[in-house]
Amino acid sequence: GKNNSVISVYRTFYENYIVFAFLQKHPELKTAFIEHKDMLHCLIIKEEQNIKGIEVEEKILKRIDELEKKYGANFKENYGWTESVIEDRSKRNLKTIYESSNLSEAFSFYYKLSCNFTHATAFSLLCHPEVKDIYGYIYAIVEIFVREFEELLSNLKMITKAKALIKEWIEYMARDVN
Repeated sequence: GKNNSVISVYRTFYENYIVFAFLQKHPELKTAFIEHKDMLHCLIIKEEQNIKGIEVEEKILKRIDELEKKYGANFKENYGWTESVIEDRSKRNLKTIYESSNLSEAFSFYYKLSCNFTHATAFSLLCHPEVKDIYGYIYAIVEIFVREFEELLSNLKMITKAKALIKEWIEYMARDVN
């Protein structure tokens, strides 16, 4: 239902938050991250064309080859774009990215719980969250936004009073959710 959708959206949002925090810490990976989208897109098209029995387009094969030459054969993997920072192939995963991003553990509880609702388990099949069960997820998303806005504000060249007013307004909005 709708409540499961909120939980699923939180999970995706939090995973993206982890990746973007990692990219903030390692800005040298931004180009590889963006080009990794190209690699995955080409691999999807290649797989689809193989399934349909269609000859794979030359431009797709060429782009895959270009990216492999630039980044290596492991670039095809889900976190292949992290290879220059996470050298151990077995550790190129979201958990390692999370651990190296120095994020607060406060939000990981909801992430772990959301996995129980999104993976096919007895829990996900037999438990149906009610509206009251999703408030924590919504609050966690708002808290993430508050933290990000606070960091953004600290880097802006504004008068302190204006920053304080904006911060106060954001915190007020966050309290309203809870």
